[in-house]
Amino acid sequence: IAVTSAGEFLYGEILWDPLRLIDRWDNRAAVFFAALSFLISIIGTNISANSLSAANDLMGLFPKYVNIRRGQVICALIGGWAICPWQILATAPGFMSFMSGYTVFLGPFAGIMVADYWLVHKGNVDVPAMYDPCGRYVYWHGIVRWLWHTHKSDETDK
Repeated sequence: IAVTSAGEFLYGEILWDPLRLIDRWDNRAAVFFAALSFLISIIGTNISANSLSAANDLMGLFPKYVNIRRGQVICALIGGWAICPWQILATAPGFMSFMSGYTVFLGPFAGIMVADYWLVHKGNVDVPAMYDPCGRYVYWHGIVRWLWHTHKSDETDK
């Protein structure tokens, strides 16, 4: 907000996009270092938010074949080239149709997670068991093993 206000004072118009503000600068070194800082922040954000989490998911699905480095390369190839993200943002209707399709998948996931937390677990989660390799939340080929443990404990309670 402070930079936008200063840009309005200097250039006579409100420039909310920092890149449009940088376009107005005459100093090439300042433009270079500002663009470099944007590049570093975008790469850092995408690596930590997107690439590592996708690689970790792939590593969990295929631990025999995918390590963290291979998972990041697969994520970069699929997310950066196969999906063509620049085409999603090319037009406003294209972006809106992408977001509509995206919510078709995210809505049910959110509903399942909310129902699991409030209805199935009644707000109780065993946090130490999440970090226990033999705990009740261990996955085996994509299936939660607590289903087996729950069934087994029901039989021993009788």
